[in-house]
Amino acid sequence: MKAAEILKVPTSLEKIPANQIFDTLKVSATAWSATSFKSLDELISDIVSEGKQPVLTGIQADIKGDEETSLSKQNVEMIDPPALLRFNGLAVFNDDKLVGWLNEKQSKTYTVITNKEQSTVVNISCPKGGKAAYEVKKSSTKIKGKLKNGKPEIDLNIRVEGNLGEVECHIDLTKPETIEKLEKIYEKEAKKFFMNSIKQV
Repeated sequence: MKAAEILKVPTSLEKIPANQIFDTLKVSATAWSATSFKSLDELISDIVSEGKQPVLTGIQADIKGDEETSLSKQNVEMIDPPALLRFNGLAVFNDDKLVGWLNEKQSKTYTVITNKEQSTVVNISCPKGGKAAYEVKKSSTKIKGKLKNGKPEIDLNIRVEGNLGEVECHIDLTKPETIEKLEKIYEKEAKKFFMNSIKQV
């Protein structure tokens, strides 16, 4: 579906679909690090700035029924609408040309590295099996570039603050050593996650 058609898909909360997309993206960017909110001024700045390229959140329409119904008022009158809009990955540009897409993992890595992550939830492994949800409340990244044997290298120093949400394993959260173990697990898994995403890109 073309961008012009996506802007015509009726939404339940707003009469103007573009307003709904704008508001939803703004909220999504604060709660889910795989999306990124960018104003028009920031986009123009990214295009004209040397050494910087624009990255925008992608949107797609999931259409179950016929396209005609999806673009009509009926789309918001049904319990299960035939067309739903959803954000999907980040689009990477070179100047003003689309050169590729980042998947969810790569998108999360991008928002962390560029200091745009505001909040997100990450599943981590418990020491003896099971899962725990770690809610990231604040993260900051320091980037340092250097040359090693004539090759450019970048050091990333990522500091994350958050709290434990849902815990689906048998652990005693009253013990400080348990929290330390979970922090080390998060650090190890996050490092692996970021390294894999960077290698893929």
